[in-house]
Amino acid sequence: MLYALLGEEDLSNKDLLKQIDEDAMVVAQSELISPITERADVVLPMAIWSERDGSLTNMEGACRKSIKLWNPKEMAKPDWEILSLLAEKLGGKPGASLEEISTLAQIRKSGIRRISNAKVR
Repeated sequence: MLYALLGEEDLSNKDLLKQIDEDAMVVAQSELISPITERADVVLPMAIWSERDGSLTNMEGACRKSIKLWNPKEMAKPDWEILSLLAEKLGGKPGASLEEISTLAQIRKSGIRRISNAKVR
C-alpha cells in the first residue's frame, strides 16, 4: 500500500507513477487532481491553503500565518483533520484541533519546536 500526502507540487512527472507497483493499493491525500490521484484507489480531498487556518513555510524557511478565507468545497478537509480521522479509524489518538496537534508536535530532539503566533508573520 502506498499512502501519498500531496500538496501543491507539480505532479505531472510520470516517472513517479512508473515506480508504483501495479498491484499496490494507492491512497492519495491531495488538493489537486494529478496523475497520482488518477491512479489512486482512494482519494482523500484536502482543503487548499485558503480553505484552512495554519501557517505556511516557504523554501527559504520563512513562516507565514494563514487564515481561512472560505470553507472547503464539497468533502475536502484540512490535512490535519484527515490525518486525525485516519488515526481514529486505525485505533490511534486523533488530535482534536490544529492547536492540539501543534502542541503535541514539539519534537525537541530533532530541533523542531512549535512556533508561537507572535513569531509567525
